[in-house]
Amino acid sequence: MELQVQYATALLMSTAGVVMGAVYDIYRTSLREWRFLRRFSALFDIAFWMFSLVFVFTLLLGVNDGDVRIVVFVLLAIGFVIYYFTAHPLVVASTQLLVRWIYRAGLFLVHTFILVFIRPIVWLWQTATSFLRFLDHMLMRLEPVIVWPVWQTIKLLGKIFQPIVQKGKDIRTYLSKKTRTMVAAWLEKLRTDESDDLSDEETQVDDEFSDPVEKADVKRNFRLPWFVRRKSKR
Repeated sequence: MELQVQYATALLMSTAGVVMGAVYDIYRTSLREWRFLRRFSALFDIAFWMFSLVFVFTLLLGVNDGDVRIVVFVLLAIGFVIYYFTAHPLVVASTQLLVRWIYRAGLFLVHTFILVFIRPIVWLWQTATSFLRFLDHMLMRLEPVIVWPVWQTIKLLGKIFQPIVQKGKDIRTYLSKKTRTMVAAWLEKLRTDESDDLSDEETQVDDEFSDPVEKADVKRNFRLPWFVRRKSKR
């Protein structure tokens, strides 16, 4: 391995140790601040080590064609120690501040959404419910005052108009019976007149015709309606 490659490997592995320490502090601090993420701590640990593995071997492939030696792990540890004693407090404090700011920003957005959208809907619902309850209470109070006079007026009008309505029913019944009687009498008279005319015509046929067959045919022709009768031939 050339000297230039060795210096580049030492610098990159030390930097990788610093980056790994910073990433570790960020995700562990986030887990402490957001307690609901602690149940997924095993997944975060696996993700951290997968990230570290890919990150380190990508750097090694770029600098010395992926040549892994013990010195690589030593340089990673040196970088982590340098980070821990220099930037560790700053990264932890910055992460805590950022996480709390995100938490407060989320609370602010939630409270704003509730204040702008949910609270008016709840207020309108409560107002409408209160108004309907008040209206129902008022109507229950006013029901005896309003309904009793109206009911008494309806009963009084019923007593006043009941004889008139009964009289109208009696008149209708009388007119119906009278009409049926008149129509029945007229139909009976019509049948009687038709029978008399038929008897007169048959008597005239008996006087005019001597042939019994022709006489019977003419009499049947008389019993038919007038619009289907045919003229008799003498």
